[in-house]
Amino acid sequence: HDNFFELGGHSLTAIRVISAIKKDFQVSLSIADFFQHPTISELSEVLSGSSKSVSVAVSKVAERPRRIPLSYTQERLWFIDRLQGSLQYHQPIVLRCAGAVDRSLLEGAIRGIVSRHEVLRTVYGSDEGVAYQEVMSPEGWSLSFEDLVGVSGSLDSKVSDIISSPFDLGRDYMLRCHLLRLGPGDHVLVLTTHHIASDGWSFPILAGELAAMYRSLASGVSPDLPELPVQYADYAIWQRSVMSGALLEAKLGYWTGQLDGVAPLGLATDHVRPVVQSTVGDTVSVDLDGDTVGSLVSLSGSSGCTLFMTLLAAFKVLVSRYSGQDDICIGTPVANRTSSEIEPLIGAFINMLALRTDLGGNPGFDVLLERVRSMTLQAYDHQDVPFEKVVESVVKERDMSRSPLFQVMFVLQENGDLGPLDLGDIELSPYVHGRVTSQYDMTLRVSRSGDGLRINSDYCSALFDPGTMTRFLRHYVGLLRSIVAAPSTPILELELQGAEERSRLLKGLNATDISIPSGRTFVDLFMDRAALFADSPAVHFGGSCLSYGELDEESNRLARYLSAKGVGDGSIVGLCVERSFDMLIGLLGILKSGAAYVPIDPSYPKDRIAHMIGDGPLEWIVTHSAHRGQLVSGPRLVLLDKESKAIGLESPSRPDVLPGPDALAYVIYTSGSTG
Repeated sequence: HDNFFELGGHSLTAIRVISAIKKDFQVSLSIADFFQHPTISELSEVLSGSSKSVSVAVSKVAERPRRIPLSYTQERLWFIDRLQGSLQYHQPIVLRCAGAVDRSLLEGAIRGIVSRHEVLRTVYGSDEGVAYQEVMSPEGWSLSFEDLVGVSGSLDSKVSDIISSPFDLGRDYMLRCHLLRLGPGDHVLVLTTHHIASDGWSFPILAGELAAMYRSLASGVSPDLPELPVQYADYAIWQRSVMSGALLEAKLGYWTGQLDGVAPLGLATDHVRPVVQSTVGDTVSVDLDGDTVGSLVSLSGSSGCTLFMTLLAAFKVLVSRYSGQDDICIGTPVANRTSSEIEPLIGAFINMLALRTDLGGNPGFDVLLERVRSMTLQAYDHQDVPFEKVVESVVKERDMSRSPLFQVMFVLQENGDLGPLDLGDIELSPYVHGRVTSQYDMTLRVSRSGDGLRINSDYCSALFDPGTMTRFLRHYVGLLRSIVAAPSTPILELELQGAEERSRLLKGLNATDISIPSGRTFVDLFMDRAALFADSPAVHFGGSCLSYGELDEESNRLARYLSAKGVGDGSIVGLCVERSFDMLIGLLGILKSGAAYVPIDPSYPKDRIAHMIGDGPLEWIVTHSAHRGQLVSGPRLVLLDKESKAIGLESPSRPDVLPGPDALAYVIYTSGSTG
């Protein structure tokens, strides 16, 4: 009668239990069944009255075809590798080894794993553009060793270079192992797999079998590992035979209906989005305290949700607030190991789910949470549809600058920890390296850290700056605390900022009062600044730059030229030029002559320009010859392009008489929309 979720169960564990029930009882349950009946007592009633059919289990293929097909996930990764390379799909495990490492035992142990898991010794060829896989012998695999004692250079840089070395998918083993000797009893072990042959679930399998193999070889006994019921190639053949034709089309119906018309996420970026999606990444992190996590777990339980659903709903709120969009689609990975036969395999079984939610109507967070719960359960029930087929069905036109269907990911790390590793007298610890790539605009990863949570954002550094992502995480933490304080609060009213940031925004950044020296004008202050920073860039335009000194001198020449024509204190001068250096030279030159300027946009309708000229006492208009046809007769014209030689003969020194504090600066004609 104990509640599965209250005992710490979550969606991933539920899927494993469902797989075991299917194997032992020949009955298929949905993930929704588990949420509706979270006790053994309730599930027993469902099992006893169930007549649900069981899907065909993955089994060994008696005779494999000459060209073994790739799984759908492998096929997508193979295409990506051929199109643009796949460094972002390298998956490293890096360990610091303290103790006497026996290289021959280590090599034998890892070769045993390569022999045991065919996918690690599989290469990928193509026949008329169709990819196939071919299994190699394990005998050609070898351990790479390098003695770094006395060698200069950064260890972190060395590790990153090893991880980033490209895989040749047509020739290489899909598991590389480098042992770096740093000193007596001090090594770094770098294990790198390609995602085409592994996923997050595979990491603890690889690490656990490595420890078992090494200990067995050191003891002189055969490794006590159970025989694998199937190999990854069997799964690929099974998937191609089962997930095709009418069945695939029927299952795709859910996703095409769910994702029809989904729009790209419009997060504001710090940099212009590259034409081709960048994979250069960085990461920032923040911790969430145990008290808040405890409150989130309680909220999840009382709402019939998992912690994943609550954290996902909050993430959607934050993304909506940042983007201004109500229709939010976020990706999340699922293990997709729905058959017990494939649970012990290393391989690329992971699938992606596109989770779309309507946040419109400013619902309370508790209402939104129910929406997210319902949508997530439906997605889990359709998780066996390959994401690659969903993309083919839904996306009509591909955009190389962003990933299809969703641009941000959310991951709650419920599985994938390596666990305790026992290599006898060798003490192992994770080695943290600095290499980060980004497959999406941003991936939010949440993992347990003591009683609290560690929240990481792996982001595309070609789009975002570290400060932006740090602020984003800080707002996520603030949002989570607001949610547990009042779960029914409408989502647009939930606070993002903490007290310190709120005070800085409302008081610190709002303290805009400054002291202006008595009797000093804008012209005086500009000229003082130009004298101090004469060579510094003042204006960038059209690939060119104008320094403060040049802007000051050019506007002085124009001011003297205007003064010689009779422009002075009390004059009103029109300024009709397009956006250019001349716009700022004209503005400053008019002010320095003692006159006020009237901005006249040359793109205005001719009647509007005529009204502005006829309404005010304009004696002069500073303009370009290209705009003469827009200007009615009356005011005299100063044509900056035609008269540039004459203006250039004027002295660049400051004018003899400058406007005082009471002089008119400008007259603006406005619709009133500016207030």
